[in-house]
Amino acid sequence: MFRDILTAVAVLLASPATTPAIAPLPGQYQFGNIVYTLPPGWYLGSSADGIQIALSDLPDDLCEFCYIHVSAGFPATASLTDFLTTHQGDFLDEEDRSDIEVMAAPELLTASGRDAAMMAIRAGSEFQVLIAYDLGARFELLAFEGYAYDADELAEGMGVLSDQISPMFESLRFVSAGGASLLPAPVPGDMAGMYWGTSLEQSFGLDMMIRYDIAHHTYFFWTDGQFYDGTPPGGLLPLDRAALLASGNVEFGIYQQQGNDLILTYATGETKRMTGSGPDWLIDDVTLSPTPPLPDGSRFSGTISSFYYSGFTPGAGVDGGVSSSSETTFYPDGTYTGSSFGGAFGSFDQGGGFSTGSDGATGGRYEVRDGLIVSTPADGGPQTADVVFNTSEGIVIGGQFLE
Repeated sequence: MFRDILTAVAVLLASPATTPAIAPLPGQYQFGNIVYTLPPGWYLGSSADGIQIALSDLPDDLCEFCYIHVSAGFPATASLTDFLTTHQGDFLDEEDRSDIEVMAAPELLTASGRDAAMMAIRAGSEFQVLIAYDLGARFELLAFEGYAYDADELAEGMGVLSDQISPMFESLRFVSAGGASLLPAPVPGDMAGMYWGTSLEQSFGLDMMIRYDIAHHTYFFWTDGQFYDGTPPGGLLPLDRAALLASGNVEFGIYQQQGNDLILTYATGETKRMTGSGPDWLIDDVTLSPTPPLPDGSRFSGTISSFYYSGFTPGAGVDGGVSSSSETTFYPDGTYTGSSFGGAFGSFDQGGGFSTGSDGATGGRYEVRDGLIVSTPADGGPQTADVVFNTSEGIVIGGQFLE
């Protein structure tokens, strides 16, 4: 069945791309080296670890649990089919990669004017159709994921693959191969430094109880016309645009001033508008104020801590909940210590119960440089970096106030 479907998809890719007529095409987006147009009824989700996810919001819950995965790409090694086999589990959760069933082995074809290879896999109740493109020095990888719990769900996902995803796979542009980037070249501007603000964000626990948390928002600007939304890898150092794109980081872009507004164009091609009010700026109902980071070499003493608890879902047949906590203490001599705990406990309605938990400890040295606090664990673990700055309410490290 999968072989027949892949053959049909390959035929579609070899034909002129058509656009479904159920809605106007949304805007184009960019992730790393790939410029693509999402089909109607799809929207961008999260991006992390070099992967961009798009989610389905088609009418009548069509293909409700379907996803599009776009990778930041890889240096070309071995053959395209060997590459596809090696990376067949990239878009699966870690625990599902041991359950992969190859439904259709890699098959060569042509798509978006490039040599390509396609394969199909199944893991649990999901199936994925992966396609890799050969750009000479690099390979690009995308996938469509659908629900395969039963024959009807499988047929529904395959119909969406044929009608919507195949035209997308055929219409990609590649910046390294001469395709126009959606991110314009920066134009020098007057913005510089870090801006900070907070908002109150609502979320639900497992027990469906509402909780509110203070969220910290930071934007960094450079006079070369670029910005970063969040914590830049190099802090105040100039952005390395090529390195960010190669890693799949799309939290940066360029800014352009229009009167009292700033137009932010992200690496995805998406845009946001900031409105100026004196020294402050308003974006997404968050007021951002100029906030200088701590000077290089700063030392301080104090503790940041966090705690989370949620009861289990009502009606689940078990009373109890899950909790986690962490605490890190910084000292004036440039060292830090920390501890963490996570656990769950409960009692079943029909009798019996359980309790489980784990804890950990850490410590090492910290250094403040380029607007970041860089922590180096004494056990040789990887360094971590967070923004660190002073406000009228005290020092903030990442998203926590120093106590």
